[in-house]
Amino acid sequence: MTKVPAKRCALYTRKSSDEGLDQEFNSLDAQREACAAYVKSQAGEGWKALPERYDDGGVSGGTMERPALKRLLADIRAGRVDVVVVYKIDRLTRSLADFARIVELFDAHAVSFVSVTQAFNTTSSMGRLTLNVLLSFAQFEREVSLRNHLRVLAEAAPSAFLDSLEAELRRSDPSVEAIMGTVSGGVSGDCLRTDLLWSLELLAWLPNSFSRVAAITFNLQRFQIDDNWVNMPANTAASLFCPWLPASTLSAQERIAVLRDLAGRFRLPVLDVCISQSLARNSVKHNNTLRGVW
Repeated sequence: MTKVPAKRCALYTRKSSDEGLDQEFNSLDAQREACAAYVKSQAGEGWKALPERYDDGGVSGGTMERPALKRLLADIRAGRVDVVVVYKIDRLTRSLADFARIVELFDAHAVSFVSVTQAFNTTSSMGRLTLNVLLSFAQFEREVSLRNHLRVLAEAAPSAFLDSLEAELRRSDPSVEAIMGTVSGGVSGDCLRTDLLWSLELLAWLPNSFSRVAAITFNLQRFQIDDNWVNMPANTAASLFCPWLPASTLSAQERIAVLRDLAGRFRLPVLDVCISQSLARNSVKHNNTLRGVW
């Protein structure tokens, strides 16, 4: 009788928040238990769970900067893993771009990927196609659901909010692009970028944040927007610098100084702002910006 080749299975678990991780049996334990049970059911195929624990607690699936994930990928490169087992696909990552990079590494080292609750694996072309579709929805859900809390996050931690947004915009494939469009259309449509722009308008009232907010509104204009909603990065930028429309505690002269400082980095957006201010007051739309409750 031919002996079935052994398959070394790494069980990866993740939880976005650290809530409940101090409990004797937490979410990571539950995920690991389900993965271990699945591996045990495949014992006839030579599957065996590795003793090493790859648990990331309190870490978002939107980043690759996860200690356990880094150890897992290092062990894969070292040839110590044959199968990666997760409870759900989005436990591994919620970013389609990151998933593509991870799968490329899996393929390079002949490593299979299995999701216990979704019964998919990357050994079949249909499984690979389905995984990509599911991750597209997972990433969309994460970004769309998060946008509803952007104003709260911005007011609670202005500096950290701007730091994160600036870091995201420095990436070659910023996920913020996913919320620059709309969902459906007509009267019942939803403009996904509205809460982001409102958050920036709130922070523009803080003197130390105005320049950073203006730079971000200019940076956001690089994304193509095909709808006709008035909530546009360019309109927000124009309103921030409108001399007769209060949008900051900075004086008009101070705002002009900011505009000059940013002209070297954002020539066209700054030029658009200047043109919008030079037109007659009634010929261009400037909107009242959002103010904080503080």
